[in-house]
Amino acid sequence: MTDHSVEIEFYKSLWDLENIKKYQETHSSFLYEVSYKKTPSLLKIFKEHSDEKSQGYIMKQCLQHISPIIYQTSHRAILQKKILPGSTLVETALKDDVEATIIFCQILKKLFSATISANIIGEIQDVTSLGEVLTSGRAYNSLHITTYMVSLAEEIFYYLVSSQNKKLLLHGDLHHYNILFSKQDGWLIIDPKGYLGEAEFEIGAFLRNPIFDEPQFYKKNLFEKRLQTISEKLKLDKRRIILWSFVQTVSAIANAQRNPIMCNRWKLFAEMLFRDIRRWWR
Repeated sequence: MTDHSVEIEFYKSLWDLENIKKYQETHSSFLYEVSYKKTPSLLKIFKEHSDEKSQGYIMKQCLQHISPIIYQTSHRAILQKKILPGSTLVETALKDDVEATIIFCQILKKLFSATISANIIGEIQDVTSLGEVLTSGRAYNSLHITTYMVSLAEEIFYYLVSSQNKKLLLHGDLHHYNILFSKQDGWLIIDPKGYLGEAEFEIGAFLRNPIFDEPQFYKKNLFEKRLQTISEKLKLDKRRIILWSFVQTVSAIANAQRNPIMCNRWKLFAEMLFRDIRRWWR
């Protein structure tokens, strides 16, 4: 366990924090429960390798109209409101997947209306950065997916990036676990990676989640219902959604080699998409 005592003291003094308690560790950060101006809050300190270091800046500069939860930001940490009760969209999906999908669409309409200022463009990665994973040894050496599927994903990726529609500010990882309900603020989004790309790119993470032993989430009829609802309500191209979803899932498998459970779940989803795509691709 990494000792953050020096950093904790720094942020305690910088932001006048009280009652600091270790909360949990994620793959990209350390979370601490704190009190800020007598309000329950979360201090998130990013790990060195984290690809989420720009999230505080993005949320404060661009996403306050969707998630007004950021109090303070720095290069290595953010201070945010603690969302209460903090139930995720997973719970809604288990009860009524159609309702969860409609909520997702409502959030995306707000997200796609975000204004991108010139000074933030340099802080946000383009979706073209996804290509680095597909061409790396991680993808082609994966034990969970065939080399043919990786090469197809690479081919599709270059087609998609060369033919994108209008580029928007995207969350980049907007799935059920990153959409939380607050009694005070309603539905909120958290943990953006931040991308610039077309709207269809944003749908993939939602379609391949949640990940746990609930077989209904991997059935084609559920996928088709979600796809139909999203494409109709947001007026998006179905086939580009499917293609981006396939590319992202192959990339996600390559990045999750040390988590065989996730890889196996996503493999089922990638294979379902692959069977559909090969009927009409090129």
